[in-house]
Amino acid sequence: MPKQRCHFSMFITKTIKGMWGVLTAIFIFLFQSGNDGLVNEASGYRLWIFIVLLTILLVTLIFNFVRWRKTFVYLDDDSLVVDRRTINRKKTTVKLSTIASVNIKKGILEKPFGTYRLQLDINSSATAERTDFDLVFKRERAQEIRNLLLNKDAVSDAGPTEEKQEAGESICSFDLPQVIRHCILSIPVPSIFAASVGFIIWYFSLNFGVDGSVSWIPIIIVVFPAIFQFVRPFFLYNNFKVQKAGSNLEISYGFISHQHFSLPLDKTNAIIIRRPALARIFGLCSGEIINIGMGDRENNQAPLFCLLVPPDKMYDIVLAIAPEYAEALQTGDKKPLQRSPKSALLPTLISWGIGGIVGLTAAIIAGYWWIGALIMLALLVSGFFHWSTKELALLDNKISISTGIFNKRNITADYAKLQKMVLRHGPVSRHLGLARGNVNILSSMVNRHNRIGYFPKELFEKISARIMLSTKVKDI
Repeated sequence: MPKQRCHFSMFITKTIKGMWGVLTAIFIFLFQSGNDGLVNEASGYRLWIFIVLLTILLVTLIFNFVRWRKTFVYLDDDSLVVDRRTINRKKTTVKLSTIASVNIKKGILEKPFGTYRLQLDINSSATAERTDFDLVFKRERAQEIRNLLLNKDAVSDAGPTEEKQEAGESICSFDLPQVIRHCILSIPVPSIFAASVGFIIWYFSLNFGVDGSVSWIPIIIVVFPAIFQFVRPFFLYNNFKVQKAGSNLEISYGFISHQHFSLPLDKTNAIIIRRPALARIFGLCSGEIINIGMGDRENNQAPLFCLLVPPDKMYDIVLAIAPEYAEALQTGDKKPLQRSPKSALLPTLISWGIGGIVGLTAAIIAGYWWIGALIMLALLVSGFFHWSTKELALLDNKISISTGIFNKRNITADYAKLQKMVLRHGPVSRHLGLARGNVNILSSMVNRHNRIGYFPKELFEKISARIMLSTKVKDI
């Protein structure tokens, strides 16, 4: 792969994304000014504001152009090099073996130029919150570089990624009704509550507004975001397909913006099974896969490898993708997850009840004891559900942790991928031989910390021993 620049459209799209607010302000000024609003005396200040905004836009465009012009990408033996030869020169070299994922994406801004964004993430938790390399090429070149980075043929005749994928074993795919089902049943309960409150406020403003006026502010502020949160996944996950090509997992989806993840399975750190509140009513769950330093940053999540399906279907999919993680998903008599012991209910209720006691005391002082009693009852009920949803399984090479009152979340990770374990216990739990804690895995912040409820201290000692054993084996 010789030295080359990214496609010239990169500095244009980068300017549009970075200066979106400035572009919107310029548009509003032009729209409000009319034919001569910028030059008459009454609107003279608008001209200066318009000039300042336009100057900021042009300076940013020139800066991005120079950076694009002076940046070269090439392969040097077994390394990828991004060499930026500006005043402050920066040369980044990364070994191909450390690349954890290759994501090819074509968004709205890339479509007019026929280009793809080649997003690369390396095997490092230090850069887990961002994409390490975001490069732009024509579709044929992006496909060629993708194959090189995945140790495949140098040149591919496959064409556009989302139009013709490489031959591989089809794992699962989802048609339109299944995507719609996923969108509806994945709506968070807080969003439903917020939409309901917004509707109630709007209804009362409609009937009791001043002079019969109707307020649309609650609809815009509260209801519209909830509707957007429902509609957006349909465009995001349309035509969702998963294939296994050799040692890589190929995940593609998207209607307007096309995404294609290529994930080396040997760099998988954990698998997450999620059961949203509404989906639990119908016994459905979805799956995410975690590779170090990568994820769908715009959606604040690891890439989905499966939309909502029944548990038995999920087990078959995981068995086909990564069989070493399937044991944690077994149900019935073979289910490895064990609930927190009954003795753990006491320290759990005590920890939740402390806040209730404070609230009850304050309510009694204020003369509203019944409000304090309701707060105490609500916290105790929450503590009970908090205890009842904690589950843990120690497998041969994996640990599986399940939490969540409304939205159930189960994460299964390799002991070798755990960074540390924190153990906590108070006087009551110590007397009962219990402890609680959390383990950290190599992941982005949203999945890094994983809490474990109250369990016998012996289990935490086993976790610690297996972490140390896996570390020694890895060093050898």
